Amino acid sequence: MHKLLKRQLKRHYGKDYDISSFPQDILKLFEDVSISYDELYREKKFLEHTLDTNSAELEEANEKISLQNEHLK
Repeated sequence: MHKLLKRQLKRHYGKDYDISSFPQDILKLFEDVSISYDELYREKKFLEHTLDTNSAELEEANEKISLQNEHLK
């Protein structure tokens, strides 16, 4: 189970809740939510990596333009 879902369940039901006491359909729902959290986490990491890469490329391009601008002056 995803750690965020565990935290949310503890916050809602208290720290002494027993996960096995939930009906099977609710356990399946928890499993689906946990999978969704995992997918969102992976997507977030991918987007952060992409953003970092794009940012580095833009900074490099900006530096080149600044140097060319100084050279032209």
